[in-house]
Amino acid sequence: MDEFILLNNFQIDANEIDWYKATKKAITPLIENGFVKVEYEEAIMENLKRAGSKFIISPYIILPHARPEQGVNKNAISVLLLKHSVYYENSREPIRLIVVLASTDSVSHLVMLKKVAEILNKENNVSDILESETIRELYEKFA
Repeated sequence: MDEFILLNNFQIDANEIDWYKATKKAITPLIENGFVKVEYEEAIMENLKRAGSKFIISPYIILPHARPEQGVNKNAISVLLLKHSVYYENSREPIRLIVVLASTDSVSHLVMLKKVAEILNKENNVSDILESETIRELYEKFA
């Protein structure tokens, strides 16, 4: 999993922002670090406008992504922890953790999903993640 998880792709935001800005912020490290092209961000935003709530995997957590051919250069995830919840269109579920998946193919996508699910399914791990105070602390919950 270490190859997908890099400290530079983790962020914490204490500001009150809307879902659109939060998602763009979550994707930004992937663009800046060359894992995806800007087109990938556009594809994710279109997916979220169309079916945002379908990417919500549990209370407080959303995993937005798009297809590999829509601009993925290299496998990676980015993680944005929000101190204030956001709400996606047509959803009443509060979101505080945005985990953006960028996978180059369907096999990588499944491997990454499995690893993220293992991390999030550990007992008390989600509450520990949501209570992270520093980027390093957040990163270590995933590494």
